Amino acid sequence: VLDDLALLPTSDGHGFHPLLFFKNISAVLATGGIVAGCVNNRWSLKRWLTRLRHLSNPTQLSLPTGHFTVRSLRKTLSAAGYSEVRLFTLIPNSSTPFKLIDTDPAISRAAFLQELHITGHLALTPGYLVRRAMVEFGMNRHLEESTFFWARKSC
Repeated sequence: VLDDLALLPTSDGHGFHPLLFFKNISAVLATGGIVAGCVNNRWSLKRWLTRLRHLSNPTQLSLPTGHFTVRSLRKTLSAAGYSEVRLFTLIPNSSTPFKLIDTDPAISRAAFLQELHITGHLALTPGYLVRRAMVEFGMNRHLEESTFFWARKSC
């Protein structure tokens, strides 16, 4: 997970620079080479709930902050010179990936509706109702826990 690398100390002491990181990877990739990885979503619903719990109980351990959102990851990869950037939601998360769902709005909504249909036996739980609302508003791809990416080095 790229976020784990971002937590490591840097030689300049200024912290992790995602754009510089991706440009350095591009420098060693052959033309047409692919960079792929996984990040924790900075704005995931799980992170929001953990932050709220942490406010009520400050001694509780919190999740490390993710560095990217779906939008910022796409923007960073494009700015680093990559083309054909593809982002996918990992279900349920990067630790135990089971499914990849494209973050393209039309594909994502249809795939998450299908996923909800499969888990229909959970229809009366609050988590199901929240997910259903997220899907209906098209927010699911922005609020899931982990994002997988790949992009191609341009000519």
